[in-house]
Amino acid sequence: MGASITLGWGLSHMLKRAFPPLSREFELPLWELTSISTLICVPIAVAVSISWFITRGGDYSFLLHDLLSFSIAMRAVCGVKLGTLR
Repeated sequence: MGASITLGWGLSHMLKRAFPPLSREFELPLWELTSISTLICVPIAVAVSISWFITRGGDYSFLLHDLLSFSIAMRAVCGVKLGTLR
């Protein structure tokens, strides 16, 4: 499930950069401030994660596995902050 969260995060940021009107934020009841791109990307990411879980023994499930692994790796790289190396 963590992979679908990070995939949703990555897709949402890519959509915000490609289509700036999708970055408009609003508040949903019982939820925090969210953007339109997040509402689009989270169901897609959850669907990718569920489809990998269902087909994880199949011949081409490695593609979904690689996509989910790549999203976790990119989230880790974006989260690391290095200070100055002086």
